[in-house]
Amino acid sequence: CADLQICPGRPAMLAGYGASGKTLALQSLVLSCATGRPIWGPLRRGGPITARHVDHEQGQHATRGRYQRLAIGLGISADELGEAERSRRLALASFPGVYLNRDGAEDAYTAAFEGVDLVIIDALRGATPGTDENDSQIRECIDTLTRVSERTGAAFVLIHHAGKPRDEHADVRTVLRGSSAIFDACGSVFVLAGAKGEPKHMAHAKAAAESAGGMVEDFYLAIEDVPANGSPTGGVR
Repeated sequence: CADLQICPGRPAMLAGYGASGKTLALQSLVLSCATGRPIWGPLRRGGPITARHVDHEQGQHATRGRYQRLAIGLGISADELGEAERSRRLALASFPGVYLNRDGAEDAYTAAFEGVDLVIIDALRGATPGTDENDSQIRECIDTLTRVSERTGAAFVLIHHAGKPRDEHADVRTVLRGSSAIFDACGSVFVLAGAKGEPKHMAHAKAAAESAGGMVEDFYLAIEDVPANGSPTGGVR
């Protein structure tokens, strides 16, 4: 996706505080890509392509429920959603037993994502249990994804959490929790922030080395409930 500089090579990253909408935003991106919808409304179409969601945070029930609500909000029928799953354009792995800091991770990820276009990983900490994210060695885990991308052509997007506020984070590059090696190892880096119930501010903190387009202008994402199936929150977009 040229509009977001999500491409093969170093993984892209979406960082932000808890409950800022990071996972929901990327689930919406994945669903749009797998079904050929525009991403987040106005952005370029991303598919239909083959997408994967590696979930170390929510579990099957919550994650599938969110995909169903997003499908309603995007006007995707149950049949269309089911076809995307049956054709393997959309697949979910919740709490997999393979971690980026374990021996054999590169080969396991390569085997899993051969022929896949897009993979989101929620989140870096869950994918690297026991590794101190304040230690620069955390970069080795992210570099594993870069090598997998070069072997498979898959584009990776990592979700990461923001750290404690410092000087109101006037520089978005300081928002990411942990070692500065995390920022350095990634390609395109976005930071999502906003109060509950308000549109979320999306800031581009780093351009991908593969991009010739420079930095993306700041924009906002509004998360809205959509009435469906007798519930005022049956869908979301």
